Amino acid sequence: MGVVEDYVRLYTAHDWAALTEVFAAGDFERIGPYCDVISDRDEYVAFLERVVPTMHEGYELKIDRVVYNDAEPVAFAQVIEHYQMDGKFKDVPELILFDLTDDHRHIRRMRLYLQQPGGVAPIGGKAAMGQPVDA
Repeated sequence: MGVVEDYVRLYTAHDWAALTEVFAAGDFERIGPYCDVISDRDEYVAFLERVVPTMHEGYELKIDRVVYNDAEPVAFAQVIEHYQMDGKFKDVPELILFDLTDDHRHIRRMRLYLQQPGGVAPIGGKAAMGQPVDA
């Protein structure tokens, strides 16, 4: 199992102390889907520790696939964030780009990108959109 799978497993288990060790000490940055930046592994884990437990029962992060690049310390993970909003469960597809340490054992950088099912394109509205993909 690789470091990305460890990240998701420990995140889902709410094992915050072990999760901290997945990230590179002194050289970590996470950029979220709203261009929000957290530049410290302890700060990021503290953020998760505050936010994740407030999600409704049934919340989870599931791996769809992980791709590691043998030529450089990079991984891509396609994940599904399953959560409840306004009384309904949603599955939000996300892509996380991970920059890893040279030995591939720790996460140095994370860039999160997400799709917004049910949203409308800001330019052109529905006329600019294709047909939705069935989940």
